[in-house]
Amino acid sequence: MYPQTVEGVFGRSWQLLTRNWILIVPGLIIGVVVGFAQGLFGGASDDATASVAGALGHAVAGIVLMVITILGAIANTAYTTGMAGAAWRRGTSTLADGRRAFERDAGHVFVAMIGLFVIGVIAAVLAVPTLGASLLAYVLLFIYTMPAAVVGERRGLEALGESYRIATKRFWTTVIVVVLIGVIAIIAGFVIAALRFAPFVGPIVGAVIDQFAIAYFTLVVVGEYLNLRGPTAEPPI
Repeated sequence: MYPQTVEGVFGRSWQLLTRNWILIVPGLIIGVVVGFAQGLFGGASDDATASVAGALGHAVAGIVLMVITILGAIANTAYTTGMAGAAWRRGTSTLADGRRAFERDAGHVFVAMIGLFVIGVIAAVLAVPTLGASLLAYVLLFIYTMPAAVVGERRGLEALGESYRIATKRFWTTVIVVVLIGVIAIIAGFVIAALRFAPFVGPIVGAVIDQFAIAYFTLVVVGEYLNLRGPTAEPPI
């Protein structure tokens, strides 16, 4: 299986996704749950009065919404990345693969997310003096963090370090991957934006395309992570 060219990884990722449509299911379900929570608790926050009870309710609703959103992000990342890893290893994937990844690596994903957030803030602060170079470096150097945390089963901060090492060692390959993903994301974004004008069906189809794109990008990044890391470090199935 390894090593493969960048074109080979993108092509194989497409094949895996068309054979494993179930990869888009976790994102759709979690998106509905988080959206429902935003409508429920966001509305409660908007209706809060200026009284002490109202302020307390506003704060509680905000905290609950934040927790649900974070849990949704962790679950979506663990499920989709875990399922993508399984698809690359044996050609097929199931929701059980995602569940195992979530149960095993949710903590790693959470710590990695915190690390990415902190580094992202620093990169954003440096964006003006570096003319945006810090944000570009942020994306390039840490693109393999979640595959390292879930597929590679690295601890949160170790996943950040492994992504940095792979990206710096295979810098131009990573640049090509990021550029191609960016181009595809822009095209998908235009399609989704156009669908918003279609009543009722448009947003639903747009959500499916959005999750389809996310699943594809996840497969690409996981595949490239395995490709650049090499097969010897791959954990057993």
